[in-house]
Amino acid sequence: MTAKKKKRGKYAAAFLCAAAIILYEAAVIFGVFKLGIDEKIPVWAVVLIIMIPALAAVGIIAALILRIKEIKGGEEDVASNY
Repeated sequence: MTAKKKKRGKYAAAFLCAAAIILYEAAVIFGVFKLGIDEKIPVWAVVLIIMIPALAAVGIIAALILRIKEIKGGEEDVASNY
C-alpha cells in the first residue's frame, strides 16, 4: 500500500470522526439553548458537556498529525525490514 493511500484513509477517518463530534456538539447546543427547557442547566454542566467531545476532537487531530509524520518519516518501511 502506498503512502498516499494510507494518508487518504487517515484523513477520511479523522474527518468522519470530527464530523460526528461536530454534529453531536451542534445537537447539544441546540438542545440547551433553543428548546426552552423549563429548568436551567448550570453553566458548568453545559461547559463540561461541550468540552469533553471537543477535547476528543483535539485528540483525534493530534493523532492524525502524528500518524502522518510517521508515514512521511518512513517508520513503517523501516519496521517492515524486521
